[in-house]
Amino acid sequence: MATLCKAYDGSDLISDRSIEGELIARDPCLTLLLLSQPEPFAAFLNGKGAMADGIGFTGRSFIIAPAPTAGYRSVVYSKSASDEVLNEFYGRCIAILKSHIGDDPTEMRPKIELSFSNEAQARWEAAFDNIQVDMRPGGLLENDKDFGAKLADKIARVAALLHFFEGAEDTIPLSTLERAISICQWYTHEF
Repeated sequence: MATLCKAYDGSDLISDRSIEGELIARDPCLTLLLLSQPEPFAAFLNGKGAMADGIGFTGRSFIIAPAPTAGYRSVVYSKSASDEVLNEFYGRCIAILKSHIGDDPTEMRPKIELSFSNEAQARWEAAFDNIQVDMRPGGLLENDKDFGAKLADKIARVAALLHFFEGAEDTIPLSTLERAISICQWYTHEF
């Protein structure tokens, strides 16, 4: 978990356990999706939960537990994406992965740095301030300060992911940041 936290924050990862000697992953990028059934996750929290909280792993995570739907699903009302939509999604994922590899496959291309538009920056700062208020006694995040401490960062990350995935290269507009805030608010209430 400590290694995942370091990768999430972009810190270099050093391993000396390799037969080939020391390996260094410089300036890593990490977005992680971990899915688990309730029982194994509860066992993890019972055994390693305090450590996960202590090193900030849970604060860097969006954790949800959707209500079970067994017995309420039917073929008639099931929704699934068409093959065309899924192929477009997969195609974009592959294009993004390939875009990071230079002409020399052992070298990565430089990272693209994104920034907020002036309006989005002002809105992000207001969201940051609101999160701080929510961490005060009586606030929504009073008992989840580790989560709250990383929430503004996660909002910025979600905005950047939406912006980049959509193929935009200029500054992140207010409309994209607002979508990221809405997504992160939903995850906050789930957390």
